[in-house]
Amino acid sequence: MAQRAERVHTRQQDIERLTSLCDALEEEEHVLVTLANGETFSGVVLMKPSLQTFVDPAGNEGVNGVLKLDNIGGMGVTRYFWLDDIRDVAHRPSGEAPGA
Repeated sequence: MAQRAERVHTRQQDIERLTSLCDALEEEEHVLVTLANGETFSGVVLMKPSLQTFVDPAGNEGVNGVLKLDNIGGMGVTRYFWLDDIRDVAHRPSGEAPGA
């Protein structure tokens, strides 16, 4: 049985955007993520995300993915973000502190 997600995607355009995000995020990379609501979070990618099959609350099957960021804002906090919530990813130098 597929896992649950608030939103799933089946349109080719949406899947291509999510795939592009997966391709842009490498394990142990320092990034600044901007969400659709404008919030930003800096941290280290713990695992390269991939698209997975999920079922939404209405029972529709589609894809989404999860980004796991560690050391959010330099505070040692780990958070998960749905890929479709991410508007932009900026790559940061690996020597730069995540909270900078």
